[in-house]
Amino acid sequence: MLVRCTARLIKVLDAQVHADDHPGCEEWYANLLWIERRKCVLVMHAPTLFAVVIPDVRARELRPIGPLLVRHIGLALAAESVPQETLGPLDRQRVRIAKTSSRHLLGHLGETAHACRYAVEAAGGLDRLDVPDLNRTLARQLHHVSGEYQQPLELLHARASA
Repeated sequence: MLVRCTARLIKVLDAQVHADDHPGCEEWYANLLWIERRKCVLVMHAPTLFAVVIPDVRARELRPIGPLLVRHIGLALAAESVPQETLGPLDRQRVRIAKTSSRHLLGHLGETAHACRYAVEAAGGLDRLDVPDLNRTLARQLHHVSGEYQQPLELLHARASA
């Protein structure tokens, strides 16, 4: 599992950044968000744009980041009744950190971050936010992918059935 992190998240992780060439690895993009003065992590699967938000994270939970990501991604996939292996092996011990490389995906990540901030505000604060519901909403958010608008959940189901 290759996690392409924004510079802000890499700084907090204080982790070794690996080279960009990882054949066969599923790529994820991750960003550190500050919502109500608390750290939140937003992670997005690059091919499907399936996003998971992890709110109110402590710095110690981010080191190493693998267990945190694998646990929350697994929960989000289970909530959507999608087999975990659909997005490749999610091994907490084999998470590699790299720098971001796609402005296109950073744009999707930024758009999703705005949706998260709006959801927190609409819920009346981070403490009142229904995180599983937000993740379900993000899985149904329309994105422009390969010339058409698609939902990450549709792309996940297409991958699972292939």
